[in-house]
Amino acid sequence: MTEIAWVVGDTETVGAQALARVWFGLTVAGVPLTSVVDLVLIGVYAGTAAAVSRPVGAGALGAAAAVTLALRLPSLWILTAGWTQGAPSRQQLLLTVVAELAGAGVLLLTAVAGRRPAFGDDVVPVPARVRVRVPAGLLLIAVALLEAGWQLYFVRFFAQNPTTGSYVRTITGEHAIPALLATPSGWLGWAIAALGLGTGVAALRRLPPARPLGIVLAWLVALTAAPDIGAWAQQGQFLAFNLSDLAGLGSDVTLRQLTLLFEIAAAVVLVVLLAPPGSGGPARAPDPFEARDTIEMQTMPSPANYLRQTPRVPPPPPPLPPRPW
Repeated sequence: MTEIAWVVGDTETVGAQALARVWFGLTVAGVPLTSVVDLVLIGVYAGTAAAVSRPVGAGALGAAAAVTLALRLPSLWILTAGWTQGAPSRQQLLLTVVAELAGAGVLLLTAVAGRRPAFGDDVVPVPARVRVRVPAGLLLIAVALLEAGWQLYFVRFFAQNPTTGSYVRTITGEHAIPALLATPSGWLGWAIAALGLGTGVAALRRLPPARPLGIVLAWLVALTAAPDIGAWAQQGQFLAFNLSDLAGLGSDVTLRQLTLLFEIAAAVVLVVLLAPPGSGGPARAPDPFEARDTIEMQTMPSPANYLRQTPRVPPPPPPLPPRPW
């Protein structure tokens, strides 16, 4: 609810259209407090509320907690840093962040303690299907490696070009974020890499939490790629190369743009692969009594065999003892 409240406040301050433009990397007049990260969290919380009563409810709570911790931890030092002194609504934003982090901790504990489903002991979460877990896991690991590779590239770039800034600021967010509730780009990249690698390994091992974590990560990757693409599009630099000039494909900017497009496509594929199959109710573990009855029915002769058999006549009763009279 706090996320929605801050978004509504920004809508009243700069307008809904201007806020949407800022979220997607376009410059407008005014400085909103929220960013596309808030849209990510609103979607995550809405999805978690819808999935909490399903067999994957514990995994959904854990995924929401992990994403909240990853995206909101930088706000602690951003909102307490000296360069944010005097920023509008700074104290209220800090209280919001502390409350969200505390709530994420509660969600994480609930997910760990609530691994027993709410529907009963015979209800089990449905893990990713065998045909799904391998491509989903490989896609998640690929996204993680790409993000980690680009962050290493940025470390080298800022080291070789100190006049352009410092890579440390992409982690701390100092004068490098579009809004006070935004997540610094460097921190966001490493968070996606860590979450993607962990979720990819979980998917390959067919762990049930991989499904909600993968869907949440896909939502995060797709939305956080939008601001960069929007900024390039506004400047006329999005995929601005001539196909006849193959050298243009090797530029760093073009490679970064192609990487983001790949990540968006991978996010769509992940949602399709990891979406739980439709069912009329929660998946239940096989009943051992039902399994035993099934085995007995399979070993019993068919009714036709009974009809062909000679009916068995019961033996006559034993003779009565002689009467004494």
